[in-house]
Amino acid sequence: MKKFMKVSVMAMVAMFAMATAADAQKKWAVQCDYVEGLACVKDANGKWGHINEQGKLVGKMWRSVCYFQDELAPVSEDDKTFGYIDKTEKVVIPFKFKKAYPFEHGKARVQDEDGNWRKIDKTGKFID
Repeated sequence: MKKFMKVSVMAMVAMFAMATAADAQKKWAVQCDYVEGLACVKDANGKWGHINEQGKLVGKMWRSVCYFQDELAPVSEDDKTFGYIDKTEKVVIPFKFKKAYPFEHGKARVQDEDGNWRKIDKTGKFID
């Protein structure tokens, strides 16, 4: 009887975990693939954010986000200026670019205030 109860409890826990994962999946209008342990998601109101592999929202929702690469992701609160956040959602490069792409090998392409495409390092300094 103990073995039956143990198996039943384990089955209930597994079913709860599957239901919770399914509920987390239903919550988002769009969910992208996981990159560096986080996935981009979009809610029904058109806001974007990042979730961890357990389906939990990390930080806040933004107007625009991109995936993490080299530990940073470009985001925007208004689609007019972009900056970069780390995986704790701390802004590490201020919102000062018209457009911003993910980092690759320590560099990212951004569009400056004058509309020129330039490269920055992970501190936000121009390197070209």
